[in-house]
This record gives sequence, structure tokens and C-alpha cells, in this order.
Amino acid sequence: MTENILRRANQDFSWSYSRVKNFETCPRRYNEIDVLKRFKEEKTRELQDGFLVHDAMSRRIEKGVPLPPNMPFEKWAAYAMEGGGKISTEAKLAITKHFQPCEYFDKVKPVWLRTVADVLRIDGDFCHVIDWKTGKVKPDLEQLILIGTCVMAHHPQVFRIKAELVWLAYDTPTIENFTTDDIVKYWGDTMFDKVEKLRLAHNNNDFPPTRSGLCKRHCVVTTCEHCGQ
Repeated sequence: MTENILRRANQDFSWSYSRVKNFETCPRRYNEIDVLKRFKEEKTRELQDGFLVHDAMSRRIEKGVPLPPNMPFEKWAAYAMEGGGKISTEAKLAITKHFQPCEYFDKVKPVWLRTVADVLRIDGDFCHVIDWKTGKVKPDLEQLILIGTCVMAHHPQVFRIKAELVWLAYDTPTIENFTTDDIVKYWGDTMFDKVEKLRLAHNNNDFPPTRSGLCKRHCVVTTCEHCGQ
């Protein structure tokens, strides 16, 4: 990463792709669920099914365990295993605010950003990242950009990344190819601004609610004035 990027990384809290997204959806909901943990997200049937699919795909790729009959995704498991290099699943990667590699739950270095790659294959200066999606097609490559950031910190020889969101229920992928330069540009153009808003909210303890269609039936934060409305 460039010196300019490192100078802007002054956040002193840990975060992830899901935390940024939850904050953008509703700061109040994010604070109550992700930070204070006063409320717990409901485990819907769709979410539980997603966990089962991710676990089955991981065991298929890592250990050769056949997929259950109700998961017709062998084509994608085989696709993920194509090519050379080292492959891993559910790969947990984290970095410090200085973009240095660290353990996911590091006891010494302060963890800043945490990511998880469903499939990660490193082959020289090339990396293939896959994220399995079990819901509707809603392309958002930001998650893959963040994974790519951590990959390049842990594997500095990597320069090229092929990143994919694979929509299993629709049998189709969303593919993006990017390099180190692309990642640096994205951080400068977009990501730092998003994380800075999150940092300021934490520093000022300012988490106002955002009213939306989620309030009426899909929010568990019953103390919010908009819940159920």
C-alpha cells in the first residue's frame, strides 16, 4: 500500500464488510446488535440453509466429502478446485490499521479489518477468490475488494486477483478481475470515506436510527422509536 493510504488509516477499532453494511443500513441497529449486543439477529431459515451450504462446500473442497443430494452444486465445487497453487476454504484473514498481516484474533497486534474467503487459491502472483451466495443476485464487489486487500497483505507476491460472487441458486457468477493498483484506488476513492464515517460514529457515540421498510417487521431492536412502524 502507498504511504498516502497508510497515513489515512487512523481508525482504532475493528470492523468488517458486514459491519460497514449494517452501519450503512441503520446506525442505531448496528450499534445495538453488533457493538452493544443488546439484541440478537434472528436466525431465519434462509440464513441457516446458507450456513449448511457453506459448510458442505467447504468439506467437499477441503476433504472430498460428497455434497448432500439436496445441494446440486458439484459443478461449482469442481470449478473452485481447478488450477494450481494452494487452495483453502473459510480462510480467515485480518490486517492491522497499517495494512500489516495479523491473526484473525491476534493477541499482540491490534486487529483492524477482518475478512473471510469461502474459497482462496494462491498460485504465484495470482489469487482466485470465491464467495458463495445462496440468496438473490445482488452484486456487490466491495466484500471481495476487502478480501483482496487482506490477501495482498498476507501474500505480498500476489498482484492479480480473480474475484467471484457465485449465486448458487441461479447457477451464475459475478466476476471481477483486479490488481494491487485497483485496490489502492478503491480505498482512496471509496473505502476510507466509509470507514471514517464509522469511526466518527464510534468516537462520538452517535448512532441515529434510519427509518426504512425494515422497521415494521424485520428489526429486533425493540427499543428504537421506529420499530414496528
